[in-house]
Amino acid sequence: VAAATTPARVTGSDVFAVGDSVMLASAVELAAALPGISINAQVSRQASAGLSIVQHLAAARKLRPVVLFALGTNGAFTSRQMRQLIRAVGVYRDLVLVNTYEARPWEAGVNQVIAAAARRYPNVVMANWFATIQHRTSLLWPDEVHPQPSGARLYARMVAAAVRAARSEGAAGP
Repeated sequence: VAAATTPARVTGSDVFAVGDSVMLASAVELAAALPGISINAQVSRQASAGLSIVQHLAAARKLRPVVLFALGTNGAFTSRQMRQLIRAVGVYRDLVLVNTYEARPWEAGVNQVIAAAARRYPNVVMANWFATIQHRTSLLWPDEVHPQPSGARLYARMVAAAVRAARSEGAAGP
């Protein structure tokens, strides 16, 4: 398998995405931005549930070359869980972590864990939803968490750009 060296080579068929209702609200746009992507998103999903899904697929050798992990809206995402996720994904895959935007007590902690992993591990890239949406909150529904259709398009473009960045950097090796 040749390593993707240019952004144009990335396809959705390279990507497995696991997320919560924010991803679910953006799933149609995400599928349009990355055709062939496998999306497993569910309302109220916690990071621990997403971690279990990734671990199961990794153990079954069914994990795609890029793992998109977008969980943290519904509760904490701990450093321990992050280490477990990194271990499950392995060094030969890219991990794209989407940080969170919601005014809840765990938001800052989740985003810190994600940013730290992106700085520490060469095969981890952060998709910065917080920075992308914080000055465009009119694109969210009144709950100020879930994207409206125009917000979903923005989410999908941001995620697709992060996936392409991960693959074009060759972060995960050969």
